Amino acid sequence: MDDVHGINTVNSSGNPNDDHGHGTHVSGTIGAVGNNTVGVVGVCWKVQIMACKFLDSTGSGFISDAIKCMDYARSKGAKVINASWGSTSFTSQALHDAIGSLRQAGIIFVAAAGNAAQDNGVNPIYPASYDLDNIISVAATTRNDDLAVFSNYGATTVDLGAPGDPIFSCWNGSDSDYQYFQGTSMAAPHVTGACALLMAHYPNDNYQQIINRILSNVDPLPALAGKCVSGGRLNLLKALSGGSPSQGPTVTVVATDPNASEQGPDSGTFTISRTGDTSAALTVNYTLGGTAQNGTDYEQLGTSVTMAAGASSATVTVTPIDDTQVEGNETVVLTISTDAAYSVGSPSSATITIADNDGTPTGPVLTLEAVDPNASESGPDNGVIRFHRTGDTSQAIQVSWTFSGTAVNGDDYQQLPTTSPFPAGLADADLTITPIDDVEVEGDETVIVTLVAGAGYTVGSPNSATVTIHDNDQGPSLPTVTVTASDANASESGDTGAFTITRTGGTASALTVNYSLGGSASNGSDYQQLGNSVTIAAGSSSAIVTVTPIDDSSVEGAETVVLTLSANSAYTVGSPNNATVTIADNDSAPSPPTVT
Repeated sequence: MDDVHGINTVNSSGNPNDDHGHGTHVSGTIGAVGNNTVGVVGVCWKVQIMACKFLDSTGSGFISDAIKCMDYARSKGAKVINASWGSTSFTSQALHDAIGSLRQAGIIFVAAAGNAAQDNGVNPIYPASYDLDNIISVAATTRNDDLAVFSNYGATTVDLGAPGDPIFSCWNGSDSDYQYFQGTSMAAPHVTGACALLMAHYPNDNYQQIINRILSNVDPLPALAGKCVSGGRLNLLKALSGGSPSQGPTVTVVATDPNASEQGPDSGTFTISRTGDTSAALTVNYTLGGTAQNGTDYEQLGTSVTMAAGASSATVTVTPIDDTQVEGNETVVLTISTDAAYSVGSPSSATITIADNDGTPTGPVLTLEAVDPNASESGPDNGVIRFHRTGDTSQAIQVSWTFSGTAVNGDDYQQLPTTSPFPAGLADADLTITPIDDVEVEGDETVIVTLVAGAGYTVGSPNSATVTIHDNDQGPSLPTVTVTASDANASESGDTGAFTITRTGGTASALTVNYSLGGSASNGSDYQQLGNSVTIAAGSSSAIVTVTPIDDSSVEGAETVVLTLSANSAYTVGSPNNATVTIADNDSAPSPPTVT
């Protein structure tokens, strides 16, 4: 593949050109060259941009192709990845792990927080909402330092705000084409460019220190208080001139009681400690790993603990669940997550071992494995769950199980029983999940099989397995909305101007389109007050926004009204996404007095 310009994993080519201008706009914000009297100015003028495309012209793509782009970027030495994309319709462990693995190469992953005006802590968008310390999740702010009306937010899931409404940058029409656009897609590249500039300025900093410089040097904004981790908007100058990165207190963890047991049960304890000032409460985030499962092998734990004001430590108690499964000893590994409020010291992780009290089984032990975890309505393509029997296989046994998950037995996949004989002499038996190819748009669904204890065998670990059924049905495509100045010339002398907002696709239902107003004319002062949305009536493909000038006596010259479409989950913003009406002034300066 000729990859001199980057890669396109949609069609396995070396042509990553974008289809609608979105990628060009993002690139201009990251690195458009300044001080040359041409076009716009990016954040980092001497940056090298690597284009990697995995979404097609409809905005659809595969996670596997996104991972290919990440692997390519890593192999070519990229240090920052800008992800002005995301979705609420999936959460992928493979994508999570791929982004996490980028840390080994010191790569920062900057992700757009999303444009649905939702709390990502409640309705997460991925990849921005993955809890990984190399991800910076970015909300969009306005020119007035407000949170953009469309921007997602999250007190613990979004890191900071950056300018995103509206942004003037490069477009893909020609070398001299520039457009206004808005969205968290426009906010993320401001942070990406900032990361690149900081890496050049502080070449010895690791990725965590670069992130700390950004998050600890924001401008605090009332509009972002409680809406993001830092509570502020990007300030690159402060980050560049801030000296050593602000570390705050240093947080460590040890297993002060590393031995737990199902017998009793006997709990284990992690102690998380901080150095420095203890006058204020401090919340420390962490992740849980190991062979034991949270909520299954021990009582459910959250992802954070708070040290009270005046305290230098807090404990996390692991309380085992006394089950009947023979699973052997299992581990719980607590790892501290990075945060702008503190630095992670050493040790940053600790381990508690849960002792099993179920002894050695007297009969065979059954476990489950999804040997083919992916099924599809297309084909259909089957999934397979395998029953493993260890120990004595000489006798036939009757095995029972349950079905759960989002897929329904007999509705989403062919009806299956919940019990079956396991013939003598067999160590393995397969349960085939055959999807039913329906026409419903339901998204990917899961089939979870869980073993039930029975006579003649012991349930081991893992006792459950999951097959995912991939849907092959697509919902109706969203309408695309555009705007033009159908009457671009207005005047204080009684002549109005007009914007026409048009939609493609079906017109059976009404559609409300949001917009913002800019330009040199002031809404409500230079023209009659306009709102921030217009509704296209059912049966109609367009709606008009009328600009009615106010005939004042001020000598102000011609002024402009710029209408820019705002993103919304009900539609896609197409091109052109903004238009301009010019208001002609009808006032002239008084003639100068004659002096004799």
